[in-house]
Amino acid sequence: MPLAKEEDPRAEYYIGLMFMNGLGVEENYEQGILWLKLAANRDYVDAQFELGRAYVSGVKIEQNLDQGIRWLLSAAKKGHAGAQFSYGLLNQQDKVPLSSDLMALYKQSRSKTFNFTQAAKWYTLAAEQNHAAAQSNLASLYRVGIGVQQNNEEAFKWYTNSANQGVIDAQYNLGLMYEQGIATPMDTQRALFWHTKAAEQGYLPSQQRLPFLQKC
Repeated sequence: MPLAKEEDPRAEYYIGLMFMNGLGVEENYEQGILWLKLAANRDYVDAQFELGRAYVSGVKIEQNLDQGIRWLLSAAKKGHAGAQFSYGLLNQQDKVPLSSDLMALYKQSRSKTFNFTQAAKWYTLAAEQNHAAAQSNLASLYRVGIGVQQNNEEAFKWYTNSANQGVIDAQYNLGLMYEQGIATPMDTQRALFWHTKAAEQGYLPSQQRLPFLQKC
């Protein structure tokens, strides 16, 4: 592995993935993590993201939320859309430790509003990079007005972008907005189109809407 010997973080990252996934070498997850750490410590953003995901998931490695979140946040701050989405989701799920936020640590408390505001912030950064899941989650926050000011037009915009990339939840919710005429003229055919898209992917709520829409 000559490239790795030259301290090439990109090579270290790919070697890590090879060990973790058994690609061309015998699978060795611990060895893979070691290679990812080498790359991550050299600020290789993809390695920081993968390392963060590994620690957060706890699959084939002891779960360490604090380490995982720190690596995800490092990658997110460098503009990695996947890390931005993941960090936003962890905030929404109230899984970010108090120590990860200095202001919250100072206050010794953190409200649900703070968590959702942080989620919206990171979802927005990822959504603007066309991250489909972030677009869907951000749309849902705008739809109900949690973490952001309620705005149906923004919800419609982000659901549309996400639905066009195949996200089932977005397709279902976009179908509902067309069905109910929210932020767009009521359009049964467009509603049927999006519910059909979601139903074809096995989404039960959309499957249940189809018989009604097909009668309209």
